[in-house]
Amino acid sequence: MAEAEFDSQRRVELINRIAAGAGGEIDQLLWPFLWLADLPPLDLITYLAGLAKRLEDSQLLVRWTQRTRERTPSPTPSPAPTMSRLSEMAVPGDRSGSPTSSGMGTPRTRSEKAADLCRLRDSNRCVVTGADDPVEAAHIFPFSMRGLQAPDIVNDTYNPWSVLRMFWGQERVDAWYNAITGPVATETVQNLMCLAPSVHKYHERAYFALEPVEEDTKSHTLTVRFHWLPHMANLRRLKVDTRPSFPRGIGCGRRIRLWEVVSGDEIISGTLINITGYDGIPLPDLALLQLQWMLQRIVALAGGAEVFQESNDDGDDDDYSDYPEG
Repeated sequence: MAEAEFDSQRRVELINRIAAGAGGEIDQLLWPFLWLADLPPLDLITYLAGLAKRLEDSQLLVRWTQRTRERTPSPTPSPAPTMSRLSEMAVPGDRSGSPTSSGMGTPRTRSEKAADLCRLRDSNRCVVTGADDPVEAAHIFPFSMRGLQAPDIVNDTYNPWSVLRMFWGQERVDAWYNAITGPVATETVQNLMCLAPSVHKYHERAYFALEPVEEDTKSHTLTVRFHWLPHMANLRRLKVDTRPSFPRGIGCGRRIRLWEVVSGDEIISGTLINITGYDGIPLPDLALLQLQWMLQRIVALAGGAEVFQESNDDGDDDDYSDYPEG
């Protein structure tokens, strides 16, 4: 659930120890990282000096929330790929790699092949609401972050990946990193899911997050749990031991609500969603969904995406290219 990490008694003890050393309030940007970090890295944090500055300079949340720029609306709906086209599309292969051994390029445009595979797998319907076209092939790990995995920069002090390793264990961060590392970086079907335009925008702004639950390989089904994320007020600073919360509700305020189009049921926090696809087309990657689950909550607790969104010409756009899928 959205608050599971906050119930750990060991976490509370570590937070109290950090609070005693802090002697007052800390930057709101740093606060949610402490409450969602893995416990072993949290245990190593004995002082906070410089952590907030390093987070700010890494621009991790700025990059995470800068997914799009203004788009020119498409005059016609996106056609759903047919099964006859499946053989023409190369399903992305092994994306394994490491910060020191990976021949990676940086895609300049989004992959049309990966987007077509995504639409085929998801039946050209929004995976959250079930709504038919128009839908968008939405990135889980933002296209705008596609160049940060390069071996020559991934270990830089202010690289977002270095910052992630400050708060989460090596095994977890390596899984996130390996899921997005390869010749085509973000441009794999595993990093895409079909969302209706408004749902896509809500996700970009961290109005909700999808918690990965389980993947059933036999039925080729991925189950995620939907959570609305009411944004905390932009307080700038607060006490370290202030306990975060995500009030359960039916929307994200400001008349932002969603319904499942077939049943008519309202989508509330805790709603289970099954993503079922064709055999041979990979489902959304569990590791990337886990990273999304972490960072979406952090954005909401840090004051919301609007706090971090700035003009950037390097966001998700609708320029597609058919470079090889490797």
